[in-house]
Amino acid sequence: MTVLKGFIGQSYTGRSRAIDSQICMNLYPEIEDQSSKNVMALLGTPGLTLIESQTVGAGLSGRGIYKSPATLKLYFVIGNSVFLKDTDDTTSLLGEINTSSGTVKFAENAANQVMMVDGTDGWIINTSTDTLTQISDSSYPTGTSHVVFISGYFLVNKGSTGEFYWSAIDNGFSWNALHYANAEGSPDSLEGLVVNRNELWLIGKMSSEVWSITQETDVSKRFLRIPGTLHSKGTSAKYSIQQIHDHNFYLGSDIEGYGIVWMTTGYEHERVSTTAIEYQIRSYDDISDAIGFIYQFEGHVFYVLTFPSANVTWVYDLYTGMWHQWSYYNPVSGQDERTKCIYQAFANGKNYVLDRDNPNLYTLDLDVYTDNGDAIRRIRSSPHIHNDRKRIFYKSFEVDIESGVGLTTGQGSNPRMALQISNDGGYSFGNELWASMGKKGERRTRVQWHRLGRSRDRVFKIIISDPVKVVIINAYVEVESER
Repeated sequence: MTVLKGFIGQSYTGRSRAIDSQICMNLYPEIEDQSSKNVMALLGTPGLTLIESQTVGAGLSGRGIYKSPATLKLYFVIGNSVFLKDTDDTTSLLGEINTSSGTVKFAENAANQVMMVDGTDGWIINTSTDTLTQISDSSYPTGTSHVVFISGYFLVNKGSTGEFYWSAIDNGFSWNALHYANAEGSPDSLEGLVVNRNELWLIGKMSSEVWSITQETDVSKRFLRIPGTLHSKGTSAKYSIQQIHDHNFYLGSDIEGYGIVWMTTGYEHERVSTTAIEYQIRSYDDISDAIGFIYQFEGHVFYVLTFPSANVTWVYDLYTGMWHQWSYYNPVSGQDERTKCIYQAFANGKNYVLDRDNPNLYTLDLDVYTDNGDAIRRIRSSPHIHNDRKRIFYKSFEVDIESGVGLTTGQGSNPRMALQISNDGGYSFGNELWASMGKKGERRTRVQWHRLGRSRDRVFKIIISDPVKVVIINAYVEVESER
């Protein structure tokens, strides 16, 4: 048998499946040590554990979540309700805001204030008293979708303009109509703000620029654009903007097009999306509602980009530079949809996420193998197998996995893997052929299929949906080509 080259890899399905039709769904590539059995493996994405469900009304869902670095308290918004999850793990209702849908963003100053904006209003949570109060200053700008904190000031954008405003120092309740500036490098509207290395990034529809805080005694001149930092790269989706480890991520647009995912390092933009990912993005009818969040697990930094209108989630791994899909298998429709996870915060040693459809708070866990009890479908399809258009006869196909991971009882006590075969370049697949992955402790189980026919161009696809640990190490084929 020989190694099936490229079986361990990322998602890559572009304009033509006849060229490449690789799927990597609910699996992510992990680079191993050079002395390992294989230098790369596929691991299962985390499952969801329900922590609590709030009684806020039908149809209301998560809108934003934030951990205070100062107090370690967790704040989150579901519908129009604002909740506190304290360090003792108790949850309480802080109050209600004036909107019930749309993303809520947070920032915090050193004066016990967490500021929230919801695209319409601004709110302050006092972290000492855990009270929620709306900002009532008449000078507070309208349509604020983003808030950041830098050197004592809260800063917000004014909707549908290029303007951004800043608060009085250490006071999110106090605003001055003259304390604002305009992202004048390009005449587009300002979509979002992000602070990176104590510098302010202004990201518009078609451009971005970087500002710094000055020592001007005149507070109305407190911020100034850094020369040479104007870039002709903006964003197609204001809530795709995320920042971590000196990098900014966002779904891009510029005067020449859209659909590239950018990562900034220093003042430079690096394209991290592949041609195949960009093809997928451009095939969606609406990408303006894309939402991003970032989470970390075991050295990986994942940028999660969900397209609600297209019902798809793509994930970029900063560690490997590879992409995979993250999906929720809807048991009612029988379809793979975008992940249920929307918005994330790390607190109390856990990765908390909100539900995109329900008033639920979950944790992500690599040792949980369902989405709150619903099956997770893990799918990998291979690169094309061909030999100069000659017919290839397949004696056997084997997937090397961590076997013997079956559960003691119930679903998963005898976990199985399904194999599907395509002989038309990945456009259609045959019936599912099942093989055991080994009951609990059966570590010598080999996942194999024999006498698999012939083809000039073949794609193998495997599917695992049992609630067990999944580690795919490699795949092998035993073949004979016609002469």
